[in-house]
Amino acid sequence: MGEALPGQTYGIANQTLLMQPFKVVMDRHEVRNNTAVLADARDLIYPIGAGETITWRMVLFFGGAGDVQIGFFTPAAPASGGFLITWTQPGGATGSAVGVFAAYNLAFAQVENSAAGGDEYMAILEGRLFNGPNSGYFRLQWAQVAGVPVNSFLLAGSRMDIWKFAP
Repeated sequence: MGEALPGQTYGIANQTLLMQPFKVVMDRHEVRNNTAVLADARDLIYPIGAGETITWRMVLFFGGAGDVQIGFFTPAAPASGGFLITWTQPGGATGSAVGVFAAYNLAFAQVENSAAGGDEYMAILEGRLFNGPNSGYFRLQWAQVAGVPVNSFLLAGSRMDIWKFAP
């Protein structure tokens, strides 16, 4: 598990011999239209083994006319973890929340991105996950809050950094 895919980096720094983060930066927009059903973000996914511990950071940029919802999904039976999110709420105000362990594998937060044409909105998230006995993927899922026949975008430049620790 933890292999780098094209466009991703992962490994040990030659100078420090410390773990470098697994990094993914989206190189193009991803679109959702007329759906409130969460689906995997194409690029923001990480293979995680049984018993592995990761800390993670995501910086997400959204645009378009529909508000979005996000969630963080794991293999079955994760053992522990949590996260913190700061995001743009309706009307452009800043919101923040703690995602406790039980918030994994659910639609968690709504992110506003429809106040005006051309607006882009951001969510910054950091967390930790101790995976349970099942291998699989840690991944971002997203959708529109309510299906509307207009495009919502997860924008190019959105990124994910993962640091893996031994079981």
